[in-house]
Amino acid sequence: MNTETKQLFDVFKFKNGVETKNRIAMAPMTTWASNEDYTVADDEIRHYEARSKDVGLVITGCTRVMANGIGFTNEYASYDDSFLPGLEKLAAAAKMGGAPAILQIYHAGNKAVLDLIPDGVPVSASEVALAPSAFYPGGTVSRELTDEEVMEMIVKQRTGQSKQVLTVSNCTVPTDFYCRISFHLITIKEPIIGVDLLINV
Repeated sequence: MNTETKQLFDVFKFKNGVETKNRIAMAPMTTWASNEDYTVADDEIRHYEARSKDVGLVITGCTRVMANGIGFTNEYASYDDSFLPGLEKLAAAAKMGGAPAILQIYHAGNKAVLDLIPDGVPVSASEVALAPSAFYPGGTVSRELTDEEVMEMIVKQRTGQSKQVLTVSNCTVPTDFYCRISFHLITIKEPIIGVDLLINV
């Protein structure tokens, strides 16, 4: 093993004190594996149990913070306390090898799947005609978010809308996770959406 390879197995310490046992991360993967009610499925738990044992950091697939933020079918969610039991199991599976776990939270914005959002109209920072994709034919114009909706989304991104939360780096999320905010909402008035809030590195 050469020097460059060896450092992959060294402990890494973030500025906020969180340590990883090595520098290998399990990247977030889209598995399309929620139950029909968007709770975390047993197959998803087994997926993380099988892969999280030796890595230094685990990042889950994305979970949306609002009902109208779904970006693909069978995507788990965190916008209601009913999702907490599954997310707690996911946290335990992701951390079973001793690695810190990151719950990737997001809102699909104008990339939401039209057939799966409550009124069939996506939201975005401005009115934008959607391009065709594998999920929809395109042409639908997204609705511009109001200032109040932007703030609501920021709050939900930060809290996961849960009473059972862990505060880390100005970010509160369900169960025993750190959080990473991601996906397609573009910067609006506060450059928080699309910014990694896991740790201040």
